[in-house]
Amino acid sequence: MSSRKRIGIQKWDVERCLLTDTVPYELPVILSNKGFHRWARKHKEVELSDIERTLLKVVTLVPFAESLAPRGSDLSSEALIQRTLPYRFRVMETEGRLRELALPHPAAQLWVVELYRHFDGTLCELSRRSEWSIRSIRKVADSFFRPRKYRAFERYKRDEVDTVESAAFAEYSGSYFAYQKYDRPHKFFDSAEFDELEQKYPRLRKVDISRCFPSIYTHTIEWAIIGKDRSKLKVRERRTPTLSRLLDRIAQNSNDGETNGIIVGPEFSRIFSELILQRVDVDAEKNLIKLSHHSSEYCVRRYVDDIYIFSRNEHDEQVIVDALTDALRPYNLTMKPEKNELITRPFFSGYDRAITGISSAIETLFDSLFEGYNPDGISSSRAWKGRLRRGVNPTSISRNFTKQVKASCSAEGMGYDRASGYILSALFRKVADVVIRRPEKLTTNPERAADYEVTLSLFCRISLHMYALCPTAGNSLFLARSVILSYRFLVLVSGSLAVGFADGFMSRALRVMSVKASAIDSRPGYTPIGGINLLLATREFGECFLLPPPALLGAIGKEDANACGYFEIVSLLYYCRNEPIYHGLTAELVERIIAIIEEPGWERRSEAVHLLLDTLSCPFIEVEDRLRIAAAAGLVKETQTHCKRVWRSHLASPKPRDWFVQWTEIDILRDLQRKALSPGY
Repeated sequence: MSSRKRIGIQKWDVERCLLTDTVPYELPVILSNKGFHRWARKHKEVELSDIERTLLKVVTLVPFAESLAPRGSDLSSEALIQRTLPYRFRVMETEGRLRELALPHPAAQLWVVELYRHFDGTLCELSRRSEWSIRSIRKVADSFFRPRKYRAFERYKRDEVDTVESAAFAEYSGSYFAYQKYDRPHKFFDSAEFDELEQKYPRLRKVDISRCFPSIYTHTIEWAIIGKDRSKLKVRERRTPTLSRLLDRIAQNSNDGETNGIIVGPEFSRIFSELILQRVDVDAEKNLIKLSHHSSEYCVRRYVDDIYIFSRNEHDEQVIVDALTDALRPYNLTMKPEKNELITRPFFSGYDRAITGISSAIETLFDSLFEGYNPDGISSSRAWKGRLRRGVNPTSISRNFTKQVKASCSAEGMGYDRASGYILSALFRKVADVVIRRPEKLTTNPERAADYEVTLSLFCRISLHMYALCPTAGNSLFLARSVILSYRFLVLVSGSLAVGFADGFMSRALRVMSVKASAIDSRPGYTPIGGINLLLATREFGECFLLPPPALLGAIGKEDANACGYFEIVSLLYYCRNEPIYHGLTAELVERIIAIIEEPGWERRSEAVHLLLDTLSCPFIEVEDRLRIAAAAGLVKETQTHCKRVWRSHLASPKPRDWFVQWTEIDILRDLQRKALSPGY
């Protein structure tokens, strides 16, 4: 039986691209577009109240639902595509290096929906022009694959979460489009195609396009689609919308009208860049043919902005690099000189050697811990007895493992940032193999149950250590999944074991959260997405393990509420809920929310609009405070008594509409698994 189950999805649900293509992957785990997706699908089908029509204007920047480009309308309408300011934030990419991402305005995300509705097929056709690209859209996805192991996790999920309706509309789906070839670069390196290229060519050079997304000139999308000369000839003929014009305008107006650079983060930006880079591929190949260099003498493969050149000699290699450089120049793009790596056969880099050593260390770790361990059959619960060897010292084994990891990394001059994700992923898979067993069988065997607690605590301790070495958003998701799965498993086995697990993990996590990993934490614009996710994961442990307010702010690198942005505010509100010890902090957060919304031009700023919609539906903020927030946005006038009464009644609803945060009906474990099906590139 296959390890993955195929699940069909409804292609007509174009709005599902809001779940996959319009926001960055690196968000706090409680944020998603699920509520926004449901609203986008239904708001045209029901009669709207006055308040709902007001919120519609906030979301879309246009006064009426009819302006949202019904099928066949003119998508180039000035009323539709207006300038918006994305919410920019910086996350840790590698040790000591930050990466700026952007969360688009909800209106900008709806423009992408309408673009896909009219042109998704054309986008796929335009993405088939290059033979060099190994990651490009092929067709609109009609199914996705879910690991069968996830079914065994159902016992650890909250029963009240996820309706039949939401499952039917594929909120687990990883992408709006199906991709051809490889969705991750490591799959290319592990493929038969890569082995065949190694047989044919003795040299592999890896090069990179410098600052690809920030350097793209948006007007060049028209050059890439129809050609530069034809584009200039048609400047005065622009009377009807075309795909290239709409792409240009959406890219600009999602980014405050900027023509230099596109926002980084959403999958849509990668599709936009791919259209340009495919033209670069085609132009470079034509240049090589003119120079009598034919494809039999070389092979080029490109994954987004990473280029792999297979050749037989240095001369051919340099000719190919020159051809690519010339083809990139018209699009304001250049090669990155410092990222230029040559590998000769065997194609086995220092990274490959380090990962091989780390993989061996992981197998040694489990062989040292367990009796009946079978690395080839670990996915089957019957292949592993799960019993700790007698007399072992888990702490000593953990230290030996970290030493082996250090040795493998230092021998190849590789930082922890390139190894930590691999280790955290492997450890999560081992945690999954433990909890896939039925916990009820352990309730009558305390000694065996204690073995499981020791095992899971050790896995999470090592995972926390690796996360602390490189606290990226992706690493925090692996850690959070391991911790929550382990805790929920132990709750079903023994309450006392679960408390012991939580106590041990929390004491270590506090040390990690209270000590800044590096000077990177204090750099302007840095948002500790990893720290936020770790904090939200520990909320799973309940009231006994809540942090005091000063420690809570310190855990996400903030001194007070006035230093918090959208992500920190909603995460803190979710963590604090209605707990009495946080009433003062919640009041400070409300004042911070009002201050952000009162800034001029709030309706065009993504941060303010996301914050407004989420806090208006937040049950952890008093109704009167939410009324103040609505008033700060100008939605409620102090002199309009009837309007205030209607708004107060709306805000007091026991089931408010969720937008981007599901305040009450959320299962973090389920959302973590959704994220696992749509990893960032």
